[in-house]
Amino acid sequence: MDLAHFKNVLNATEVGEPIQSGISQVCIDSRAHGKFQDTLFIALIGERHDAHKYIGEVYARGGRQFVVHTDFVIPENLKTDCLFFKVADTLVALQALAAHCRNMFAGDVIAITGSNGKTMVKEWLFQILGDDFVIHRSPKSYNSQVGVALSLLSLNNRYSVSLIEAGISKVGEMEKLEAMIQPTHGIFTNLGSAHSSGFKSQVQKITEKFKLFKNVNKVFLLKAIQERFGLKGLAVDHNFSNGRFISIKESEGVYSFRVSDTKRTIIFNSPFSDAASNENLVLVIGVALNFHEGIKLDSIPDRIKSLTPINMRLEVIQGLGNVQIINDSYSNDLDSFGIALNFLKNQSARGENWVILSDILESGKSSEEIYAQVKELLKVAGILNWVGIGSEIASYAPKGFGFKDTQSFLKEFDFTTFRKGNLLLKGARKFHFEDIVQRFQEKTHETVFEINLTRLEDNFHIVRSQLPLGVKIMAMVKAFSYGAGTFEIAKLLQFNQVDYLGVAYVDEGIELRREGIKTPILVMNPELTAIDQIIEYDLNIAVFSLKMLNDLSKLLDESTPKVKIHLKFDTGMNRLGFKADEFFDLITSLDTNKFQLNGAFTHLAAADEPEHDEFTRKQISSFEEIVIKLKAEIDSPFLAHCLNTSGIGRFLANPNDMVRMGIGLYGFDPSGRITGLKPAGRLITHVSQIKLIDKGDSVGYSRSFIAPEKMKIAILPIGYADGFRRSLGNGNGKVFINGQEAPVVGNVCMDMTMVDVTKINVEEGQEVEIFGESQTLIEFSKAMDTIPYEALTGISQRVKRIFFRE
Repeated sequence: MDLAHFKNVLNATEVGEPIQSGISQVCIDSRAHGKFQDTLFIALIGERHDAHKYIGEVYARGGRQFVVHTDFVIPENLKTDCLFFKVADTLVALQALAAHCRNMFAGDVIAITGSNGKTMVKEWLFQILGDDFVIHRSPKSYNSQVGVALSLLSLNNRYSVSLIEAGISKVGEMEKLEAMIQPTHGIFTNLGSAHSSGFKSQVQKITEKFKLFKNVNKVFLLKAIQERFGLKGLAVDHNFSNGRFISIKESEGVYSFRVSDTKRTIIFNSPFSDAASNENLVLVIGVALNFHEGIKLDSIPDRIKSLTPINMRLEVIQGLGNVQIINDSYSNDLDSFGIALNFLKNQSARGENWVILSDILESGKSSEEIYAQVKELLKVAGILNWVGIGSEIASYAPKGFGFKDTQSFLKEFDFTTFRKGNLLLKGARKFHFEDIVQRFQEKTHETVFEINLTRLEDNFHIVRSQLPLGVKIMAMVKAFSYGAGTFEIAKLLQFNQVDYLGVAYVDEGIELRREGIKTPILVMNPELTAIDQIIEYDLNIAVFSLKMLNDLSKLLDESTPKVKIHLKFDTGMNRLGFKADEFFDLITSLDTNKFQLNGAFTHLAAADEPEHDEFTRKQISSFEEIVIKLKAEIDSPFLAHCLNTSGIGRFLANPNDMVRMGIGLYGFDPSGRITGLKPAGRLITHVSQIKLIDKGDSVGYSRSFIAPEKMKIAILPIGYADGFRRSLGNGNGKVFINGQEAPVVGNVCMDMTMVDVTKINVEEGQEVEIFGESQTLIEFSKAMDTIPYEALTGISQRVKRIFFRE
């Protein structure tokens, strides 16, 4: 969208002159990662903040285009090179921009509202309909006046369907959301007591919520909700217009679904064991069956089986003193508190059950009513021991167990009180119960990526010793240094006098400079909008096309320092790079008054695969011919480089001036030719819990593993969110305990994995090796049907990195 169009959409008065070509993104947070070039910063005003205060900070990070309030006084130093859109209300302007994005979208928009379950329904619909539609969805729980607007700003016609959450807390808000979202279909999850203080009654509350659906083609809701409030819409778990029918039955904690049409009936069990999840699942299945032509009936069980849980509540964590923590601190209202207590009641008896509960907010009831209900719920659940945290609940808690805030609790409470049992944490987000989780969590039950700096250093010198005299090394530290941590590795390599460091993006290079790295840095995928920072932080950049070269040239003049570049040539990879037939145009366009040529390089497509050696030799030969021609045209010296780790191992007869060492630093050579390398990374976790199971017992989601006999299993605090992929489940993967193999049983969960330790002498808290000495990274990656590069970079940044020397 050009700047003139922005002015019209925002209904703004324009002040200043634009110095940037356009706007590619919108931001409302001055703390956002990255730079602000081509960004429109909208200064929102809230009850406790005013983003106008941070305009100077945004300017310092490259921002030049702002939406501000009419009364904002523009600082003198920003008047000459900034463009300001002045509006009466910056939130209204943000919403107008969001509505414009929605108007440009030709697909269906499904709006989801209700008291609870919006995010779960949205995420499950995204998963279950993903094979049939290209789906856009609001991130996380972006359902407020601001969150909905931000969600819609990413909507475009690459998608066929959009799923948008909408939440309100008072009268008058839903009309604004409806004007932005303009839904074609609606979903109503349920009606609870959350956010009730802004409404006079439940009737007023549901009336306001249904204003979202005034222009939709179809509304989906549960039959019980429809009957309770006399609402119009397509009631899920009822007979549908196309003759499809859903019913659900619960027996001993197992929920069974029955889905029928005019020709057949299918029956399958739910992978979830709690009432709330299955209520939402009924709704999801109903929508999936009746949205457009509906999904095929026979595909439903497999799609349901593949659903992943939404980790927003009821997270089970092993804690100190054999205490199992049930963390449900995402929200707190009476309805969800009842659900959480039911979950607690169904946990295995480990000792005493405890509850830590915060003030219950926005219920629309008096304190006396709220906490009388709390005590009744606790009594019914058989909970005798509980702690209250908050200015209101503290006075209703048992004597000595009420605290004004979380910090007071952490300072004053005797934690030896919790010796063994289950502990439910139920708190509104403002109480920061994550601090309590941190205090209770078993510190030895961690997943850790250990990086042996001694070995990494040795691997660097092993390769250096094998290079011909004078050949330099560029160490690739992109992608978080292959998962190991960029700054720590770069610092070590700088100490060992590496010649160059390679990163993927400008931001990575800037961070290294800010951390004190002085070594030359090559940015492989530079953003031209960051040209000022490229010059300021003395970064080399890869230039790979005539357009890029010409665009760069236009940004520079005789007064700016020369930009340091490495020309990238495409010799057969067919990725980025100049083709050989573009050489003449390249030389014609290369203005040596604006550019300092420091290097030329290419990328080998299959250096580690002998069957492609002829192709690789042709690549090397083509590149060497280009280098000869380039040296004939350029007077100043530059570095030619084409060999990666595999190339070093197999084609060292053609080293050029520099080689690029990446995964070899960590002891892995895909070619298998570099002798002496040792693995420098080790991924470990610890046993959280050990369980004895009987023959016929199932393990994990979807009950995909059934014990053939009595077994002992260990639960590990690592899952696919950590980089231990779901494909490793059901015996495809293995770990090592005491040097003994323990195969994975059941499906890998987001945060946990179960392994068979029947024949292993093991205790809770004991170390478990994922890869390292007993299982190499290559073996681990093969089990995941991938390569070591992806396995390493796939280790989540939430996994702690520990650096050590031998």
